[in-house]
Amino acid sequence: MYCCIFQFCILSNLAKIFSSLSLKLCFFSGADAEKPAEVFDISVSLKDREQYILLPTTNRYLRVDLVSEFKNQLPQVLAYSKTINLPQNLPQINTKTLEQDISPIMELSGFKEIIKNIEETAIPLSINLNSELEAKSLKECEEYFEHENIIMSRYDIIQAYMVFGGIPYYLRYFKKGFSLSGNIDEILFGRNPRLKDEYNRLFKAIFSNPEDCKKIIKLLSTKHIGYTREEISAETGIPFGGGLTNTLTSLIESDFIQKYTPYNEHGKVVKYKLIDNFCLFWLKHVEANSNKTNYMTENITSDILKYWRGIAFEEVCWQHIDNIKNALGIKGLNCSISAWSIKGNDNREGAQIDLLIIRKDNIVNLCEMKFASDIYNIDKEEDSKLRHRIETLKDTLSAKQAIHLTIISTYGIKYGKYSGLVQKEITMDDLYTPYNTQLENADEARINLQPLAYA
Repeated sequence: MYCCIFQFCILSNLAKIFSSLSLKLCFFSGADAEKPAEVFDISVSLKDREQYILLPTTNRYLRVDLVSEFKNQLPQVLAYSKTINLPQNLPQINTKTLEQDISPIMELSGFKEIIKNIEETAIPLSINLNSELEAKSLKECEEYFEHENIIMSRYDIIQAYMVFGGIPYYLRYFKKGFSLSGNIDEILFGRNPRLKDEYNRLFKAIFSNPEDCKKIIKLLSTKHIGYTREEISAETGIPFGGGLTNTLTSLIESDFIQKYTPYNEHGKVVKYKLIDNFCLFWLKHVEANSNKTNYMTENITSDILKYWRGIAFEEVCWQHIDNIKNALGIKGLNCSISAWSIKGNDNREGAQIDLLIIRKDNIVNLCEMKFASDIYNIDKEEDSKLRHRIETLKDTLSAKQAIHLTIISTYGIKYGKYSGLVQKEITMDDLYTPYNTQLENADEARINLQPLAYA
């Protein structure tokens, strides 16, 4: 092992802004290595101006990430250095050198602009839990798990997303070496889970009227297509008026619920639906089973979780509608997104369509979302249901419009006797689209890491 000193330039000013601040030292085996061979975290206190670091002799390439953390927030990479080749012939540490003054051989600088930008935004970031709990995309979650060396398949990442909604604060509790169900059990279930009573704490922290908000969320969790304002008022007992309007607006702005106009209602009806994955999972599974230590592990293949996965996957698709449009080749096309439910009567059977993409090019994508552990097989019974939905929808369209049955599933569909009706298939891979990671966007606030002359 070698010894060096990192010299910090006004780094202590940054530490005052955060609940914690650290440097992540990433050592690489080569200049082109994508993942670090070794990672070390160094806490930075208010008094720090320099620190002694023991450098490994095996990996000669180093990158330094500046990592911050607000209270109850996933650590964020504020900036990072370029990857450099460590100087040769570094002084080796021994009992004598420990007693001597050692000149710095690495300097970190370039924090002036970072401090200026953070000081302007630190107050709203530290008190606004909505921004701290902003959901990330599936791709961002995948990148996070990779960055933390937590090995998960895309199939399991989607399920993690179904539970925690891509919220960074929750993802930080995942541990490598655990299965998906094992991690969820550790975080949400048992006598002392890491997020014990998180549901109630969350609403108390964000809203001034948490009980009314929870009443609405609990009601919306019972019907996937949602309720009207009138129905919400009647079912919850919250007076129909300004108070309800303000509460619904707050829930929308905080991304707990969504307001939409059901298809074919022409603006006459507005419904509110629950879109927060964490709340749905909590109310469906955690609330009644929180004391069961291995609830997820024991029920991983149960019908109870199978039904929840179906509903939750539909929400994930709604949350990644831009990815779906991109997979359909209509990213820039003006479309309206909706759902539709029609009640049956003595003369006709009812129908429910959970996602409609109505396009300006006269195509209507009737989307069926199927979360399956393997390639999805359309059998005779399912084929009959799909044909009924298509015919019911066709009665509401003009002659120039065409319906494209679109299957959105985990691994695609099995082609056979009943698959010919499908015009387009989208898989879970389409929901993972490239993006500029937070680490890559840190170029605007780059740390300068450079060797210094030493004796």
